[in-house]
Amino acid sequence: CGEIDTFENVDGSTLGHGTLHCGAACNDVPSDEGISSAVTFDFGTFHTWAHQVDVTSADWTAQSITFLLDGKPYREVRGSDVGNQAAWTALVGPMLMTLNVAVGGQWPGSASASTATGTTAGMEVQYVAVYHSN
Repeated sequence: CGEIDTFENVDGSTLGHGTLHCGAACNDVPSDEGISSAVTFDFGTFHTWAHQVDVTSADWTAQSITFLLDGKPYREVRGSDVGNQAAWTALVGPMLMTLNVAVGGQWPGSASASTATGTTAGMEVQYVAVYHSN
């Protein structure tokens, strides 16, 4: 299956990550890193994090997923970058949206007193929207 992480943040840093996970084709085996790009943002204000899927081309290698911060693209990944049609199809197919706060794990390391509880370990969401166009 495929996973698009529109926004990931670790330990309250000012780097936001957009990441694609789709197995070995996305550098997930053995590292779990995926195809990821980071962008700096102001941690103290609301932002619009988005990804845009463009499948208008019949050629899957020319299709794209673009990560955006406040309407400005900061990374585009094409099917040709993934290089595996089955993995790409999973990434651009039907999706399920999940909002979560994960504490601890391989990337950030073990939970600490500052990350395990409290308002600094939370997520505040102003709105969520999904748009579909033909």
